[in-house]
Amino acid sequence: MTCINIGNAIICMSPWGRMKLGNKYVWLEYHEYCGPTFYWDSNMTKLYDPVDENDPIWDLFDVWLKKYRANKEKEAAARVKEKKKKIEDALKKEKLDKLKAIQDQIKQLKIEQLKLKDIK
Repeated sequence: MTCINIGNAIICMSPWGRMKLGNKYVWLEYHEYCGPTFYWDSNMTKLYDPVDENDPIWDLFDVWLKKYRANKEKEAAARVKEKKKKIEDALKKEKLDKLKAIQDQIKQLKIEQLKLKDIK
C-alpha cells in the first residue's frame, strides 16, 4: 500500500492491476492484509467472485503477485542504494572539508614560521 502525505492528510492507495482471463480482463485491487479483490470492470464496481480455490484467476493472481513483489523489492533496493550513495557523498564531503581545514591550518603555521624568521 502506498501512502502519500499531502500536508494535512495522508492518502493510502492499494496497488491494482489488470489480468487477462480467457478473452476478458479482470481488474484487481490488492491489500497486504486483506488480500485481493477482483472486478470485471476498470471502474472496479462489478465484483468478480472466484468460484472456488481452483478458479483460474488464482494462477493469474500468483503471477501478478510475484511480479508486484519483485518490483516492490527492486524499488526498495534502489532507494537503499540511493540513500547509501547520499551518505557516502556526505562522508566524502566531510572528509574533504576536514582535509581542507587541516591544509589551511598548515598554511597558517608556515606563514607564522616565516614571520618569526623575518623577526629574528
